[in-house]
Amino acid sequence: MSENFRGNHRGWLLKTGADKPWCHQFLIALEDGHYEMGISRAYRLLTEGQYSGTTSIAINGKTESKSNNCVLDLRTGLMWSRYLSNTVGPSSNGSLYWDNHIDHLVHDGGGDPWVVNEVVTQATSNATGVIRYVDNGDNEFWLENVEGTFDTVSGYAITGSEGGGGSGTCLPTSYTTGNKEDIHYYANKCRDEELAGYNDWRVCSPHEILTIMNYAYGGTADPDPNYFGAITPSTNDTIWSSWGRAHQIMVAHYVGLDFGRHTTGNKPEATHHCWVVRGPDLSEPRPCLVKNMVPEAYAVGLGGTMFADCYHYGKDNNIWVPARYTIMNTGDQAGTTEITMPFTGNVETMSNAIVKDNVTGLEWTQDCTQSIGALSDGEVPYLDSSGIREDGLLFCQMAREEALGGRSDWRIPNIMEFMSIVRLKSSSCVDGTYFNNASLEFWGCTPKTNDRTLGYRSVDSTSLAGTGAVRATTANAIRLVRGGYTDADL
Repeated sequence: MSENFRGNHRGWLLKTGADKPWCHQFLIALEDGHYEMGISRAYRLLTEGQYSGTTSIAINGKTESKSNNCVLDLRTGLMWSRYLSNTVGPSSNGSLYWDNHIDHLVHDGGGDPWVVNEVVTQATSNATGVIRYVDNGDNEFWLENVEGTFDTVSGYAITGSEGGGGSGTCLPTSYTTGNKEDIHYYANKCRDEELAGYNDWRVCSPHEILTIMNYAYGGTADPDPNYFGAITPSTNDTIWSSWGRAHQIMVAHYVGLDFGRHTTGNKPEATHHCWVVRGPDLSEPRPCLVKNMVPEAYAVGLGGTMFADCYHYGKDNNIWVPARYTIMNTGDQAGTTEITMPFTGNVETMSNAIVKDNVTGLEWTQDCTQSIGALSDGEVPYLDSSGIREDGLLFCQMAREEALGGRSDWRIPNIMEFMSIVRLKSSSCVDGTYFNNASLEFWGCTPKTNDRTLGYRSVDSTSLAGTGAVRATTANAIRLVRGGYTDADL
């Protein structure tokens, strides 16, 4: 592979890879299309010239001597700082809040439930502020646009704006001001100080983090240690992404390095590390999973409050292009196909319609399993060792034999492939306009590397849209995929 390869093929992240059974005790002879990893990597470590030495990053009286070393991903064109944040933050270990530009107030529970965007006033101190986040259960506000300093002296009550929803008064019992120990201020300092000679560093998106997660390395999903520097010996380091959740204003996504899981934390309360990234170079075509548009300011608050130092890519986690998907439902893709599970005789009637992703080139079954499995709800184990064999792998084989949708090369997607259609900031796992049964939990074929009895699935975003690892015997739905690129295509 050329060192200068820049990935002109839209689907390089989705290569199907080598066919390795991912559960070592469940070795089977079937060529069923499950793959251990299926994602190739190509990096260049930059340590000389402008990439040597360190740059001082100071936040709230703490200074991090940050290495100028960088890692260039030759497939995406993204350039990563080699190391995560490591000595700043409230615990001086590099863990930062997602959003700490704001003041925090705890009160006695007085008044009606308080609401975001409500103006609160303390007449005795002349302090005012606007609620950005609220936790009525724990009697907490997080305030922006604060003028003055709120006082916790007994009797110094706070009153909500008239008609704001939080009518009445409350008495503050604790008040702290934001100290900017958050990831956006950290990225801003990396820009201001021109880390490694660049002034366009930003917080990475969740899909960008996925592009460097190494599911086949050791017992964790840590990025390749030959290129990326570890922070601590712990395998539980967690990385904030730049994305909040559209329907949960207080929550943002982070990724755990223990096995590459996506989950969420409260922006002003949880602390995780920050990994800054820059690029990609927009002068050349770039792969689909990296947003190739100019970063725009992201509203971290409501009411038009914007921070110029808080960036993300794109409008949502789906690729910002017209006509992302095409439904194919004529010819071989018309009607239905009955898929009979041979050991139980149970029948799954699947639509032949195919959803083509015009960005990645992958083709997906519009339907997923709905009526097979122990509860006849379409949820099946990845592989059933009991002898009944009503499982995802056998279903995939039977879909091939029946030529579902006129195709005979269906397979269970690897986790990168499935995450390419997961809507991290939405209230459904995949786009319900195109996919049936959008809000389910679906099997991927990527294993948890330090325990091959565990595999990855997508997670229904009614609780969280992202990834998680569960036992192979756990029941989840199956949505099949075909296509993708191999090294021969490149």
